[in-house]
Amino acid sequence: MGTRAEKKSAQRNAILETTLRLVREKGLDGARVQDVIAEVGISEKTFFNYFPSKQAVLEAHAQETNELYAALLRNELAQSERSVVERLEEIVRTQASFFTADRDLMATVATRTGVLFGATGELRSAQHANQQLLAELFAEGQRRGDVSENHDPLQLAELFTAMFLLTTINWLDGWWEHAGELEPRLITAFNIFKEGWRRKSR
Repeated sequence: MGTRAEKKSAQRNAILETTLRLVREKGLDGARVQDVIAEVGISEKTFFNYFPSKQAVLEAHAQETNELYAALLRNELAQSERSVVERLEEIVRTQASFFTADRDLMATVATRTGVLFGATGELRSAQHANQQLLAELFAEGQRRGDVSENHDPLQLAELFTAMFLLTTINWLDGWWEHAGELEPRLITAFNIFKEGWRRKSR
């Protein structure tokens, strides 16, 4: 990467990180573009050259979050020395840690973008690709005897995702007053789900 490209990338990252920090502190409506440009030391025009709006910054973060999930799925697919059940649980724990580490920001991202539900365009296509990766993991589990062969791997991936998404959305939103920490709640949900797809039909 040349010096010019490196400078542009660094400036974009500075805008992204500063905007996200202000969203954490003040909420999306309270975070002003004027505050971002003052802190980063750029003009308003420069901000809008990178992002057409504050919403676009959130969308960029949603895209990066999805890319991190894709990397996690590819990594777990490569860990063939471990059982598929172990790898699926690792996915749950890693995702729980990610959302727990930045709960306030992720609550905003979850409700104001399609990162968890209602994606369109490139993000929707990327999420669809992630479902295919997850289905590959379930299919591997079927070949190895970790997962019952009675179910479509893509539907198992869909149900796994639904379990994760609703549990996480409800936790981010404070839906259950005494829900506790996200990770144990997700692991409990995963264990209940696991009982269904590991059981052989009679």
